[in-house]
Amino acid sequence: MKDRAQRRRRARADEAAIRNGIDARRRSREEVISLMRVLRDRVVRAREMHDVAIVMRALHETIGRTTERLRGVVVDCDVGCWFCCTRWVDAKVPEILYLARDVGRRRDLKAATEAGFATFGQLDYAARKTEVTPCPMLVDQRCSVYEKRPIPCRAAVSRDAGACQQSFLHTNGPIPRPQVFTVVGAAYSLALTGALWSAGLDHRAYELTGAIHRAITTDDVERRWLAGEDVFAGVRRRDGDLLDDPNYKSIVEEAFS
Repeated sequence: MKDRAQRRRRARADEAAIRNGIDARRRSREEVISLMRVLRDRVVRAREMHDVAIVMRALHETIGRTTERLRGVVVDCDVGCWFCCTRWVDAKVPEILYLARDVGRRRDLKAATEAGFATFGQLDYAARKTEVTPCPMLVDQRCSVYEKRPIPCRAAVSRDAGACQQSFLHTNGPIPRPQVFTVVGAAYSLALTGALWSAGLDHRAYELTGAIHRAITTDDVERRWLAGEDVFAGVRRRDGDLLDDPNYKSIVEEAFS
């Protein structure tokens, strides 16, 4: 009884700690841990309800509050700026499944996903850099799933759109990124990774187009993944694992000790 009461108090404290998102300028380890535990609770509920939307709505709400706090950061990104949409995108399975719902309902996005998968869905990370075919979700130079885009896409901002065009389409040169958005991407990626790991689900990231293709061509994919089945086996991934980093692993272990 005492343990349950302590867990409830901690859960309330965690929710309060991230009510306004996280403060990326502070780089608070404690805030990331609170976020991780809140997401883990949503993952547990998602398994019970067979619905990844429970996780994704919570994640999108809090990352939205986090980026709202960064309104004063100067970026050159705008509608119609699509150059970064030509590169490899990592996504965790809940992000993939949540997006796949929309893709599966739209004939145009299904066809674009098939074409994108045929073009670059089997390329490794290095080879994808030489293939400038845009993401299948890009329609008329706009992200057609903008509200549900994965964490890396939310953190991909630049102070110079011209530098992005030159880099992504021609030279692979440097891009002037506001460091604070890099912090946001890393914090949310780690929080979702730790939440999935703690809940006993696949915490790895997959190449987005190949993973969506797998999701829309696999029967009952969401229920099967939430039940622990490795339905994304063979989909392209980058080498390594976020939790191979001892610093990141220590944060996860602290969160769930």
